[in-house]
Amino acid sequence: MVKVIEQEIPFLREANNVQQLIKEFSTDQKFVIDDKYLIRLFPLEDAIHRRKEFETIVRLSLLSDFVPKAIEFGVKETLGLAYMVLNYLPGKDGEEALSSLTEMEQYHIWVSSGDGIEKIT
Repeated sequence: MVKVIEQEIPFLREANNVQQLIKEFSTDQKFVIDDKYLIRLFPLEDAIHRRKEFETIVRLSLLSDFVPKAIEFGVKETLGLAYMVLNYLPGKDGEEALSSLTEMEQYHIWVSSGDGIEKIT
């Protein structure tokens, strides 16, 4: 299936290195492309909702460097899936990173994220 997808999505077709990310709390198929892009694949029936998510990411990325840039949204009806391409922000998974911090450090991060939320509301 991955080879079929590679032929259908230009970012995958031109890739030198493709790594699949597996996270148990997401049903999306995720691939890191050349350590530059993240491609998220999801069922076609989620496309309308996910397009709204993509558009939200576009707006949020203008406000913070901690939000990936949204690059492309596409639908591949023949494969029964849709996808979005974001720039890849390397680093630790948020859940993993937070659990290694002290309560005070976690508190400061939550306060800081609240400031970011205030900007967008």
